[in-house]
Amino acid sequence: MSKRKREMEKAKKQKARQVKKQAKAKREKNDPVKWEEKKEVRQIMQQAKRDAYPNMSEDCKLPLSKTPSPLNCSGCEIDCPYNRHY
Repeated sequence: MSKRKREMEKAKKQKARQVKKQAKAKREKNDPVKWEEKKEVRQIMQQAKRDAYPNMSEDCKLPLSKTPSPLNCSGCEIDCPYNRHY
């Protein structure tokens, strides 16, 4: 084989490895089992937050990283004790 052909074959194999690696990463990313596990963890965290703040509305869309307070709930239109301005 000539040098040029060997380089072309090498490039083809490298491209095939890259495509295979990307497909594997995509499969792992879209794994339904992992999504279900993440969903369960998020629900547990949300329930813990609701237990810590019992007066919090069930419809509250506040992210898990924030706690209900007049400052964090200032733009909320849900009627709960945390978004009232006294």
